[in-house]
Amino acid sequence: MICRLRAIEKGSDLSTIQFYPKNHFLHSPPMQDVAKVYTPLVFAKIDQEFEVVSGYCFQPELSEDEDSLKTFSVFKLLDPEDNTSRINERIVTVDLNEIKLSCTCRMFTN
Repeated sequence: MICRLRAIEKGSDLSTIQFYPKNHFLHSPPMQDVAKVYTPLVFAKIDQEFEVVSGYCFQPELSEDEDSLKTFSVFKLLDPEDNTSRINERIVTVDLNEIKLSCTCRMFTN
């Protein structure tokens, strides 16, 4: 069992050294650095997440609140030319005084 696991690990090490993972974001310096550090399998997962996140936009919301309270609208655009074609829009609020972050998705509050 241990010999088989070691053989699998050696094979993974060899493929990491010989093959450069496919990077869908060639003009992204952070992704280029990540491709050099992680194994192809781990990089593929990071690449997938980066693709999802890169599809989102954000826009600061104008408010008359204090300077310490910032509000942002985070969304995806169906049509990049049309700012009104927003989907999955969420409002993120950042309170710099109390160091709190919240989102209308209610999936996280920090």
